[in-house]
Amino acid sequence: MKIILFAILSIVVISCTEPADRYVKKFDQVDITKRLIPDTTFNLDYMEIKAKAQAENSCWRKLYFELKKTKDFEYTLKAYGTYESFGVCDAEIVSQDTAIIFQPTQKGTYLFSISRVPNKTEVDTMIVL
Repeated sequence: MKIILFAILSIVVISCTEPADRYVKKFDQVDITKRLIPDTTFNLDYMEIKAKAQAENSCWRKLYFELKKTKDFEYTLKAYGTYESFGVCDAEIVSQDTAIIFQPTQKGTYLFSISRVPNKTEVDTMIVL
């Protein structure tokens, strides 16, 4: 009798779980799957940095890029997005392309740290003549 009562009570508790209990919303970093940074350019010339961000399911949206200057000749490129789910996400790739206009203001070697996946960074070098 105790087993049947426990089973009925378990079913009632599980069935009363509201979808809001499984709701998750967060802002987080997503993968940069492709990038194109010229190897060389001229001082004060405008050039494009191209990149593609990608997330693994349909719960991701509003992907965007951030190019940030960290030191005189060093920059970071990261991609972020909003993850919002009620517990189920379709296995659908969400992606966003960008072309960032960049104008070097000094001659020298510029370093771009690209966050390909969270916690893994690759460095691209651009020489400005």
